[in-house]
Parts: sequence; structure tokens; C-alpha cells
Amino acid sequence: MADPWVGAAEKYPAGGKVRGKVVGVVDYGVFVELEQGIEGLVHVSEMSWNKKVTHPSKLVKVGDEVDVVVLDIKPSDRRVSLGIKQAQPDPWLLTAEKYPVARWSRARFVTSRSLARLSRSRMVSTGLCTWATSAGPGV
Repeated sequence: MADPWVGAAEKYPAGGKVRGKVVGVVDYGVFVELEQGIEGLVHVSEMSWNKKVTHPSKLVKVGDEVDVVVLDIKPSDRRVSLGIKQAQPDPWLLTAEKYPVARWSRARFVTSRSLARLSRSRMVSTGLCTWATSAGPGV
């Protein structure tokens, strides 16, 4: 059988999106098989844009089919770094489109300090509003 790593960099270039099968779940991430003989690691930090992943098994299990993006490939080391979150839209870019600079938005204040307020919008993103940009501490 031919070595699957020969030509792997051309078949799975960095930035390319591919579908793979979860073959292993460990504390620090999941291993995804791209094809027979080529497995890559999705580090726990590359699994979700906005959820704190305490353990990879909370999101995926062995046997799941997942879309991943190739972050880096080193055929000489037989290593592929993958990301699940990169295969989905970046919510921070969507937030910038939905809430452009200088646009008023309703938000619920979560906490208040002497210099600023911390608020939360419907998108569950948290932002800082200083007293200078708000109506003041008495509001």
C-alpha cells in the first residue's frame, strides 16, 4: 500500500475545508481521520468560537463526522493541525456587522464599577461601556 502522506500537503492545503471522522477523544482535543492513514488533531482551543470547552467529549464523540479546516500540515512530521470552529462563521465578525461602531443598541448591564459598566447584549457578547460614553453613573 502506498504512503498516504505522499502528496498530503497538496491534497489537504492549509486553509482547506474537509470532512473527517472523529477517531479519538482526549483531554486536550480530538483526533480526526481525513483518510486511511492520515489523522489530524483538533486542539480543544480550536473547537468553538464562543463556548468554553471543558472537555472535547461535550461537543463530539468517536464516530462523529465533522467539518474541519486544515490549519497546518507537516507531512515530514506526519502532523496535521485542524480546527472545527474555523469551518463555521466567526461570530465576532457577525457581531461587528450587527453592531457597527457608533450605533446605539439595547443591552442589559451585568455589573457596574467606578469607571465603567459591563453590559451584555442579546448575542451573549459582553462589552465595556465607560462612563464617558454612557449617560453617567446615575443612570
